Amino acid sequence: MKRVIIHNFGPIKDADISLKDVNVVIGEQSIGKSCVLKVSCFCTWVEKRIEIEQNAQRFEKKGAFIEELTNFHRLNGYEHKDTYIAYESNYMKFSYDNENGFSYEWKEDRWEYKRPKVSYIPAERNLVAVIPNWFEVKSIADNIQSFMADWSDARKSVENDKEILNLDVAYHYDEGSDKDFVKMNNGNVLPFANVSSGLQSLIPLYIHLVNITSKKYREQEDNSVKHRSDNEKLTDFLIDYYDKNVGKAFIKNPSYGKMGQKGIINQEYIPNPDMTQWAFRIYRNISTIHHCEVFLEEPEENLFPPTQQILMRSLMNFIKRQQGNTLFISTHSPYILDILLEREEYDFGLFYIQSSDKGSMVKTATETDVQDMYEDGVDAFFNIERLGDEA
Repeated sequence: MKRVIIHNFGPIKDADISLKDVNVVIGEQSIGKSCVLKVSCFCTWVEKRIEIEQNAQRFEKKGAFIEELTNFHRLNGYEHKDTYIAYESNYMKFSYDNENGFSYEWKEDRWEYKRPKVSYIPAERNLVAVIPNWFEVKSIADNIQSFMADWSDARKSVENDKEILNLDVAYHYDEGSDKDFVKMNNGNVLPFANVSSGLQSLIPLYIHLVNITSKKYREQEDNSVKHRSDNEKLTDFLIDYYDKNVGKAFIKNPSYGKMGQKGIINQEYIPNPDMTQWAFRIYRNISTIHHCEVFLEEPEENLFPPTQQILMRSLMNFIKRQQGNTLFISTHSPYILDILLEREEYDFGLFYIQSSDKGSMVKTATETDVQDMYEDGVDAFFNIERLGDEA
């Protein structure tokens, strides 16, 4: 269970949504779809940081939560005097508003949390193809810069000459020149910057997803310097927490003072086996990546309709590959939505945005709405004003 509430932020007047395994938000342009996507992604990431650090000190500083959100997702100017953002999962809940700042509390299942890779894939992902020296672009640590860093890792990690869907083209990374190429179905090899706009949008998305859902990626992330530093702090915290709230972290060594293989045993206290078992389970949950939570803007970008559907089926395979994987997309494409409406082996959430004089209202499509779209071919994009109307 994951619930996101947004009140008076950017164009969004009110949103109260419960996220499923696969989610989609639709609505007119400039009405707040990306805003909902970005806030949901940021809140998911905030939960992750609080779990890793076991405190919320970085977000409790005055204005820190909203500043990180608006800077990372380029939403400066979206905050209003009465902005309110709240998030709740099985593990914690937190909220932010100008008057009270940031507050949070743990829930009963706090220690059942499992760490995800949280990935925001922006609509501007083709920058890595159209800008030859994209790796030299300097900006604040925003979602585009973050995706560029992920792309830099993916292009070097994924197997070379990786085929892209069923398009008879393959991505090729040349280590010697540190450049990207695409092998076309006619045998030509083109610089990435010279291929079609559709491939320039598709390849970074596809290669990135192949990478972050791979075992190799998780092993690299788990062994990174940042991970090791976080994990050392987490270990110390868990031992201290157990000692103060659960039981004795260390117990008297029954072999203390006796003769061992290497002489007299002088270790008077040893870790409590119960503490070790408890701490190891939680440490494993929080310290290693278990699944991916992907937030994706407009997967259909520059793609032929049948290719959109092939891509969407591939995305569904990524989601089903690992328990806990989730997907949240914004889209203008009925072809994308058609695939999602099949709802095979996953819980599905459809959110739509309607505009009013007061701002954008985000609503959840009813089961009747979803069934009408799937069974009767009701076009949600042309009938968005009818959604939610049971009459």
